[in-house]
Amino acid sequence: MARLGDRVMLARAELVAEASDGRLTLPVLRSDPPILLRPTGDTVHLVGGSAGPLGGDRLRLDVTVRRDACLRLRSAAASVVLPGPTASSLHLAITIEPGGHLDWRPEPAVSVAGGSHEQVVDVKLHGDATMDWTETVVLGRSGEPSGDWSSLMRVVRNGAVAVHQQLRVGPGHVGSDGPAVMDGRRVSAARLIVGPSTRPDCVSVSDTGAWTRVGLANDIEQTQVVSDSVADIAAFFDIGCTQAT
Repeated sequence: MARLGDRVMLARAELVAEASDGRLTLPVLRSDPPILLRPTGDTVHLVGGSAGPLGGDRLRLDVTVRRDACLRLRSAAASVVLPGPTASSLHLAITIEPGGHLDWRPEPAVSVAGGSHEQVVDVKLHGDATMDWTETVVLGRSGEPSGDWSSLMRVVRNGAVAVHQQLRVGPGHVGSDGPAVMDGRRVSAARLIVGPSTRPDCVSVSDTGAWTRVGLANDIEQTQVVSDSVADIAAFFDIGCTQAT
């Protein structure tokens, strides 16, 4: 880890998960503030070692799930993206080997006024590897405007690009508050499932939010939700759409 001045950070964390005699082992587990990794059974929690990320921070997390291992990644609390001299960034590099599975579901990230964050997720899936990936972004703290949030997710499956999607929201991204993106809501969530799924495509719109779930090619299912409440989004993922397309 390197520190610039008193606070801006360059930090990298690395995690390798293996299956050994029916148990999850972590032969590699390295982390530095503000990214701290804390294992508990078959789950590893991301624990904030300091406030932030703060504008100017450059963070990277490398995760490898070895053959036939199953790893759950969670976070201990929401992350708050704070303003700084430049945008903060997080690069997630994920590799899942044949038979491996990653369940990624951290607490929401909150993009506060004046902040700017860029996130890139690169996933490489090999063989019959599977994944359940959920990410939630809250635009602004309660009663406050939002900062800018940009995320890019690339999924390569057995050498072929399977998913390439980008989300840009906040006052610096013109039109992101419109019906095609946030529809005036302040919480956005996305879930990507790679693996067998039999659920139908659906669209559902109500006073509490809008949801879409579509099946992509080769056992890939994508869900997008916008709402004003994190609790409403969590309930949707538990219950699902009520109106099929």
